[in-house]
Amino acid sequence: MNTHIVLSAINISADYILDSKRGLYLNAIDNVSIDFRSDEVIGIAGESGSGKSTLVKILYGAAFPPLIIRKGKVYLFTKDNSKIDITSITREELRKNIWWKHISYIPQNAMNVLNPVKKVKDQFIEVFKYHDERIDAKETITKIKELFMRLGLPIEALNAYPHQLSGGMRQRVVIALSLLFNPRIVIADEPTTAVDVVTQLGILNLLKDWQRNSKTTLIMVSHDMSVHAYMDDRIVVMYAGNVVEVGSKNDIFENPMHPYTKLLIASLIKKGEKKLKTGIAGEPPNLLNPPPGCRFHPRCPFAMDICRREAPPIVELSDGKVVRCWLYARK
Repeated sequence: MNTHIVLSAINISADYILDSKRGLYLNAIDNVSIDFRSDEVIGIAGESGSGKSTLVKILYGAAFPPLIIRKGKVYLFTKDNSKIDITSITREELRKNIWWKHISYIPQNAMNVLNPVKKVKDQFIEVFKYHDERIDAKETITKIKELFMRLGLPIEALNAYPHQLSGGMRQRVVIALSLLFNPRIVIADEPTTAVDVVTQLGILNLLKDWQRNSKTTLIMVSHDMSVHAYMDDRIVVMYAGNVVEVGSKNDIFENPMHPYTKLLIASLIKKGEKKLKTGIAGEPPNLLNPPPGCRFHPRCPFAMDICRREAPPIVELSDGKVVRCWLYARK
């Protein structure tokens, strides 16, 4: 597979402003660097509060107050090999030139995207016309119908209002909307959280088939490790705003290295297994005042003295595997 970097986050640190007068800031992302390649499904995994959704907002260019980027850059590499700094262009430039065309975003809740008082087809036409005023309604409807057919969506849904569709159908419509302009990068942020298991599988298959046929980069955000096992080529594991491990799906599931990753994998229920599963002991740290050293050390069964004093370095291993842990970088 001939892949190249399409999106690159370099040394990103970001805070949420809680009270600027009192100097209260929540450090949501801490020195994160990731390269995203063409034609791959890359998962971002971790518990709620690990920084997954905050990171993808930054990748998408939607880091608006109270979220602020303290340092770092996000670069988008276009088809002609030019480099665009996502973190330094205006919201209007993002809307007109980047969003939908280069990067699309699928949120958790479809009703946050769809206008409840407009028919589905009118919302598609509106997006089309925003990006190309020359397109007439008839031509637009033809293109939308072709897209619906490719995605296995019923054409009848175009004449419905969002509330007339099921939750799963609304989510599929939002996915269709995100794929309207064949973007090179699609970010799916917990796209199956609000639907039942059967619908979840249908949505995952829809995304998987589209990615395979279009060779796009799909960034799959989920707290559910079984979703990553089904979907991903490569996985980024996050904890408390840090990237703690990056590796291929096989590496992560068959040979996890960071203690947090090991505990995430161990908590999965395996077919035929009768042993009672338990969650990870303790609670994620308060990012208003994160613990010194490794942020995972209060919950880590392998914590050493150095883990409590110093943040571990990022250790690059063979085959692109990365881990951030003193177990692999002892002084």
